[in-house]
Amino acid sequence: MSTLRSGALVAIALASGALAGLVHGGVGLVTIGPYLDDAIALEFAGSELELPVEYGAYRDWQRGGQVVAGAMLGTSMGALFGIVYGYLRGSLPGGHDVKRALVLGGVMFAVLFLVPFLKYPASPPGIGDADDLSYRSALYIGFTALSGASAIGFYILSRALKGRKKLAAAAGYVVLVAAAAAILPGAPAGDAPGDLLAGFRAMSVLGMAVFWIVMPLVFGALWHKFRPDKRVQERAL
Repeated sequence: MSTLRSGALVAIALASGALAGLVHGGVGLVTIGPYLDDAIALEFAGSELELPVEYGAYRDWQRGGQVVAGAMLGTSMGALFGIVYGYLRGSLPGGHDVKRALVLGGVMFAVLFLVPFLKYPASPPGIGDADDLSYRSALYIGFTALSGASAIGFYILSRALKGRKKLAAAAGYVVLVAAAAAILPGAPAGDAPGDLLAGFRAMSVLGMAVFWIVMPLVFGALWHKFRPDKRVQERAL
């Protein structure tokens, strides 16, 4: 990795992540929000409790918090993306930084979200036993960490290989995560209607896909414009 202007890199990473997070939060309000409302109504329908009068105002506040949470998630993921991109930029395919960023974004979307999601798909709040929430979260986080660490390890291995042998590293990642998925226990199943779960999960994938498209697009465009690597390189010449 060439020496980078750290201030410019941090600004680009955080700005692109925050913007993508806001977009993700806004998309979630439209696509996931109705499923959340249905899940909450279903939770109260299965109990003797009634929705409080203040529920509407609370949901409005919660929707605003969802957008803020999206921005917070975006800044953290943007920081991670910036670090990885700074290290891998020279080895990423594509002549333009936007293309390179999109390639990396697609890989990180698959490794950090899609692969764990296939093993432990998301469920709406209130679905399933509340006592199992920590257990489900631990399984998901652990599998995500395994997927990410495996991707890093096999990428390092691929750099020591040449030609078609590099495909062996990708195959090794697939085999490892598939074996882990087969061995690890499944998450406790909830009792929500199938259409509610399917819709919520489909919209969750859509929302994260939007995030992992918007962030690399913005990041690549900002990198190409401000070139945090350019000034240091020019001084070295």
